[in-house]
Amino acid sequence: MVDEKNKPARALYEKNGYELMARDPRGMKVVPTEWQLKEMPVTNLCMRKDLRKGKGGGGAGLGEFFAGLLGGQR
Repeated sequence: MVDEKNKPARALYEKNGYELMARDPRGMKVVPTEWQLKEMPVTNLCMRKDLRKGKGGGGAGLGEFFAGLLGGQR
């Protein structure tokens, strides 16, 4: 999950092959103020990466990796 407004984090996820799966507008984050902590609403983005297809990794996905370790058995 990543805050929708955190553009550098979202760009990093996307660069590494993650895709937007869902939005959750009910998120909250805690922000320090001068004298106390304050809750602020945020929209969290759920990002995912399909490791079975080897997307974004430049090679075999984890499924192929483990299949190789097990002699082709899944």
